[in-house]
Amino acid sequence: MKGKVLGFSADAGTGAIAGDDGKRYAFSVADWQGGQPVDPGARVDFEAEGQVARGIYAETGGAGIDMGAIAASPAAGKAKSLLTGTIAVPIAIVALLACVMPALSMPQKSVSLLDLPSILTILNPFGALGGGDEGAGGPSAGFKLLLMLRFAAPLLSALVLWQAWRGGALRMVTLAAGAASILAFLLVMLVKTGITSQGGMFGEAIGSALSTGFGAWLLLLCGIGLILAGLGKITSPFKA
Repeated sequence: MKGKVLGFSADAGTGAIAGDDGKRYAFSVADWQGGQPVDPGARVDFEAEGQVARGIYAETGGAGIDMGAIAASPAAGKAKSLLTGTIAVPIAIVALLACVMPALSMPQKSVSLLDLPSILTILNPFGALGGGDEGAGGPSAGFKLLLMLRFAAPLLSALVLWQAWRGGALRMVTLAAGAASILAFLLVMLVKTGITSQGGMFGEAIGSALSTGFGAWLLLLCGIGLILAGLGKITSPFKA
C-alpha cells in the first residue's frame, strides 16, 4: 500500500497516514523503517493491518513531490488553459525558441537571430553591408541600427504570453508579434544576401557554405501563424 504521512507527534511517537485507497491509517514510530526521520508530507510504502500501518518505508527519503497536487494547483490550471485556450500562446512560445535556434549556418559557425551581428564581423571584413562607413571589421552604423529590429520578435512574443497570463487583449499584440517574426526572417535573409552578394572568390566561397538555418524558417512560420491567429483564422484545436 502507498500513501502520504499526514502528521506525526514526536512526543507520542505516533502519527497518521492517508492511504491511496482513501483510508486513514495510524502508525507508531516502531513501525517506521529505514532509519530516516518521519517527515509529514512524505510519500510512503507500508503494509496495512486493519486501520494500522506496519513496515513503513519512505519512498524518497523525505518529503515527496505530490504531482497530483501540483497538477491540481491554480497555477497549473491557468497554464493549461493558456496553452489550450488560444493558439497564439503556443505559437509565441515556439517563436521565442526559434529566436535562439540557428538562423544562419556555416560548417564553422551557426548563429541565432539574437546573435546575428556576430557573423557579420567574421564574414564581412570589408564592411560591404550598409556601405562600410565603419571601416574594416563590420557593417555600417545604419545597418547595425536596422539589425536592432531583430529584438522585436522575442519581445513581442513574450508580450503575447504576458497578455494571455494577465487576461489582457491579445489581438493587436498577436498581430504585431507575427509581423515582427516575419520581419526577423527578412532581416536574416537580408544579411545572407548582403554577404553572399560580395564579389570575387570570397563571395562565391561564402555563398556555397552559408545556409538559412531552421530557426529562421521557424520564425517565418510562426509569424504567419500569429497573424492568422490574430485575425481569428485559426484557433486552438483543444478549445472547447
